[in-house]
This record gives sequence, C-alpha cells and structure tokens, in this order.
Amino acid sequence: MALDAFKTNGSSPPPKFDLLVHGGGRVYLLRPVSQVGEAWTDEHIPPDATWFGGAVVVEHRYIASIVTGAVSDGLCVR
Repeated sequence: MALDAFKTNGSSPPPKFDLLVHGGGRVYLLRPVSQVGEAWTDEHIPPDATWFGGAVVVEHRYIASIVTGAVSDGLCVR
C-alpha cells in the first residue's frame, strides 16, 4: 500500500492552475500551464494573436473579459 505524502504530512497539494496572468499596466501575458488551458486558448484566442515566451500578449482592455470567460468555462486562473 502506497502512502500519500500529502495526507501523511498534513499539507495539501498545490493548487492546479490552467492559466497564469503576468504583467500589468498596458500589456499582460496569458500563459496556458495545463492541457485544459492550452485547449481553451486554442479555442478562444485568435490564431493571429501575438505570442511571447509561451504566453499570449493581451492588451489591458481585454484581459478582464478573457479571464472572466475562462473562469466561467471552469478554468482556474491565477
């Protein structure tokens, strides 16, 4: 029988995020960090979007709507 380290030491597993938001000001980076996050960005982000270092570049005026849509679709965003 295998021991579950999280159960035996009293800590909980780290939260699993689908999308991470970095930056601020005029430009944000939206980074998919799970398969669900990658699938969601493939479906919802236009193919001509600008990518930088594995993240979508998003203008500040659009980030709130994108995050709200992702959360409404059940994704975990940080």
